[in-house]
Amino acid sequence: MKPLVKTLVLLGVLTALRLVVSGMFGLGDAEALYWNYGQHLQFAYLDHPPLIGLSLAAVDAVFGTSAVSVRLVPIFCFVVTVVFTYLLAASMWKDERAGWIAALLVCASPASLIGGMAAAPDSVLSMFWMMALYTVWESIRRERPGFILPVAAGLCIGLAFLSKHTGACLAAGVLLTALMHGSYRKAGFWAGLVTAAAVVSPVVLWNLEHDWIQLRHRLIWSQAGAAFSLRNLGALIGGQVLYTGPVLILFLWALVRLWKRRDEKGPALVVYVSGITLVCTYLLCLWSPVAEPHWPFAGYLALAAGVPGVIDTGMKTPGRIFKAAIVWSFGMYILAHVFVLTPLLPTLLPHDDYEPRYDISNELYGWGAVAEKVRTIAESGEKIASSHYTMCSQLAFHLSRDDDPSVVCASDQTDDFDLWNMVPRRQDRILFVADNRFGGLPQSLLSRICRQVSTLEVRRGGRWVRRFRFIRCEPCLNGE
Repeated sequence: MKPLVKTLVLLGVLTALRLVVSGMFGLGDAEALYWNYGQHLQFAYLDHPPLIGLSLAAVDAVFGTSAVSVRLVPIFCFVVTVVFTYLLAASMWKDERAGWIAALLVCASPASLIGGMAAAPDSVLSMFWMMALYTVWESIRRERPGFILPVAAGLCIGLAFLSKHTGACLAAGVLLTALMHGSYRKAGFWAGLVTAAAVVSPVVLWNLEHDWIQLRHRLIWSQAGAAFSLRNLGALIGGQVLYTGPVLILFLWALVRLWKRRDEKGPALVVYVSGITLVCTYLLCLWSPVAEPHWPFAGYLALAAGVPGVIDTGMKTPGRIFKAAIVWSFGMYILAHVFVLTPLLPTLLPHDDYEPRYDISNELYGWGAVAEKVRTIAESGEKIASSHYTMCSQLAFHLSRDDDPSVVCASDQTDDFDLWNMVPRRQDRILFVADNRFGGLPQSLLSRICRQVSTLEVRRGGRWVRRFRFIRCEPCLNGE
């Protein structure tokens, strides 16, 4: 079977499995927030640029609101990411088998194989990241690239930045490659540069208009206690091992070997893009107490295309690592599905050892029942509220029918709901939803007359995993 056919067969099988599984559980908290992005389209949000919101809005408009439709975006993006990884490696190393190996390497990382079904900015970023690298490579390897390829490359780089701010590392790596290998002397380079700048300009202008609120939120408001520490170092190492698996060894090994060949255009592109991205994201993870293990993953994507160029057929160790990575990744893939689709942990762990709020699979269950409870007990004119943006996001997604009560967010901290003007007013009657994760009433509602009116217990594996409380809050009148 030809390498391209094997790649397409693998993608077909994975896509079919994802489409079947995607509707078996609800949205994660972050997915619900990004769906809300799509309901309030703007040029930027507190944490991210706009493309994930725009993508989810488009899918929602065509297919309606459901967990499956939300996950169509990452499922599609994963397919495109792998295809362009194949094309880049096959072209760079002039070997279709290199394309197949690169495609497998992308699939052989849990962050991609498992995370590739989650609706998040990273899925859209990965797609445009690899599209950008392919078009950049095709531009720099040709003596006369013309304008179409460089403009396409600039467009993809800009769209990568509109997906996630990590796209700035991609742009820096491409610029360094162009400077080191003379591509900046070609007119097409400047056409691509202007295109990329034009694409990202709406985000820059939005931040100017909003006093750089994204930077202040990401680097100041959300970084209490930020400092380089051994704890952060341990979290970084552990997170990379868990999310990337044995293939991490191949990626870093390839980075070293390709660095020695950076006088060649292909290795230079891979090294500069991956190196800048990994250094920046590693440093951010070492400094930030809220860093997440998937932040550096974009830096490994180019290395997936670079590994086939430095593996010799007689080298046994890389081959063994490659096989171990395949086993690790697909083993993690199966385990993750068992973990999410079945109540494995609440069933097997002793009662005293199981803390429901630390089992992240619980956030995928129960929200449909919460929405039905709200529809049953909510009184006319009441607004539904909670105190954390993830709770508010889930409520807004599950209460999205035309006849559902409106949702507001009563958080005491600044979040996107403040930008959308979805906050309680003094005269609003509130049905507040609390749970065992985020506690009770926020400070902003303490001046009201509140009483608990109902409860809901979500059970998995014969024990409760989440307890919701419904609290009715009336505005005080005449100073009472």
